[in-house]
Amino acid sequence: MAVKVYLLQDLPGTGKKGQIVDVAEGYARNYLFKNNLAILADEKLIEQVKKREEREQRKEEERYQKALDLKKELEGKAVVVKASGGEKGKLYGAVTTRQIAQAMKEQLKLEVDSKDINMPDPIKSVGVYEVDIHLFKDVWATVKVEVERE
Repeated sequence: MAVKVYLLQDLPGTGKKGQIVDVAEGYARNYLFKNNLAILADEKLIEQVKKREEREQRKEEERYQKALDLKKELEGKAVVVKASGGEKGKLYGAVTTRQIAQAMKEQLKLEVDSKDINMPDPIKSVGVYEVDIHLFKDVWATVKVEVERE
């Protein structure tokens, strides 16, 4: 016979912490309850978990929508990054994601984490480049970065 239990810890093969799962009665009584890994899930607890999951789902959808709005705002925009370099357009160093994030903050008034900026290759010369910015799970925006010599 199966019983519904609320997991207090992640259990490989059974479920993650905070989930309500069906397990064998003996497994629940002899292992999960004795080791404080789960508690019996009554109707009240099941309802609370359901409400929490709905709230989390709404928050997730809101963050996704914000990411889509930000993508629309970012697409086609350009930021200028000034870097020191030689006469022929070569830079003395490379433009970093941190410099691009700072330029976006100053020029576009948008906070972007430098870890979310994806550059396939380091930018080492003057010119216009496209960089991808990870906004949310599968939402990416492309921004032009104009590198100018100081």
